[in-house]
Amino acid sequence: MWLEPLRMFFLTRPLTFAAAGLFRLSPLVGVSAWHAVVRRPPTHGWWLAAWTASAALIVLMAVVERRCSTRDRSFHGGMLVIAASTSSRWIVPDLLLVPASLLFAQAIACLIALGSDPAQEFQELVHAFYRHRLSS
Repeated sequence: MWLEPLRMFFLTRPLTFAAAGLFRLSPLVGVSAWHAVVRRPPTHGWWLAAWTASAALIVLMAVVERRCSTRDRSFHGGMLVIAASTSSRWIVPDLLLVPASLLFAQAIACLIALGSDPAQEFQELVHAFYRHRLSS
């Protein structure tokens, strides 16, 4: 149990920041993956669209972070709770489960931010992940 703060600091927190960056830059990651797999490289128009979409996602997530934060818990604090809740205390499953759950939670947060009380609904999402956490 004494390793829990170390695991949180060295695994869960970096995975949270990596998932946040991956979500914001997902159009660029997608075009880069396409460029790596397909023999015909993407045109300049595809790269421009990916850069524009990534910039739009960065701005969108700044709005989502502001709308889904409360005085007691910030958006990033909620994401850390979600990451810790989906952590299984095993490194290999955590490398797959935590980023996937955080990408899912960020997509849901984008939809929640459109609602009338996004901060409260986001906190309910965080509590739902916490209630169904993998490790006690």
